[in-house]
Amino acid sequence: MITYKANNAYGGTFRETSNATTILTRQRWNDVNPQSYELQDGDIMWVYIHTTRAPENEH
Repeated sequence: MITYKANNAYGGTFRETSNATTILTRQRWNDVNPQSYELQDGDIMWVYIHTTRAPENEH
């Protein structure tokens, strides 16, 4: 689950168990498990939420 605060219709709480919602967490280009990954100094993290609530090109 992730909560994204935005001033538009794309904000909200997203759960991967919801229909058509996928949450991907990456350290640069490598997929990581956010529950077990230990942050390192200089890490760049990306979180992608793919959902029917937002167009595919909205990140």
